[in-house]
Amino acid sequence: SFAHHGQTVEGILSRYIEIEALVARKNINAASSLATIVHGALKTLADKLAIPPQERSQLIADATAVILKPTPYRDAERAIAALTEQGRSILVIPPHSEVTMQHSLPSDLRSRVRTVNEPLSAYFAAPDSFFTALLAQCRAIRSDIQPADILLVSTNVSRVTAPASLAGHPTALLKRTGTIASQVQFLVARVAYGNPVPSVVVGDLDELCDRLHAQRDSEVA
Repeated sequence: SFAHHGQTVEGILSRYIEIEALVARKNINAASSLATIVHGALKTLADKLAIPPQERSQLIADATAVILKPTPYRDAERAIAALTEQGRSILVIPPHSEVTMQHSLPSDLRSRVRTVNEPLSAYFAAPDSFFTALLAQCRAIRSDIQPADILLVSTNVSRVTAPASLAGHPTALLKRTGTIASQVQFLVARVAYGNPVPSVVVGDLDELCDRLHAQRDSEVA
């Protein structure tokens, strides 16, 4: 693996994430697939780590396969079941494109959720048009729904939860222990709007489901 070349797994991941974002920014005006961006980022990472040419092809191929088809966290299936039982509709936001979602989410889970019609960039803040499209899609499910009724859940503040808050949505920041994102302390520097913070911060999807269940019980009571 890349981590065998003198750095920790966490160090490699941090460098890769930065490189991938820079490659995406360079190709922002081009119709580049996520696979193309990932391949370019891994090639740059291999150059920076001075990985021998004879090792590169297999390493890049293996890493690309893992990145483009990630394994869902174990709590994902439990969360989908619990939220469905609570009568909630679940919409999954596709990163980069609808094709990406088709490849990354297992078919058994994909059949139990809806997909948001408008993909969201994996690197840049959600634009206002994304939330307009999301609200329209949700109103096709329930005509009287308002932004305050739609909870946005993400591991990212600047890309998702902060702009969602500004669009009037409640938000949940998912900070999984041991992940790179969980170690970041976010501050959104938008003085005109203050510093929108997540409505709730949870460590995993099980905790989120418990909190939503408790909230519903309190509302009924």
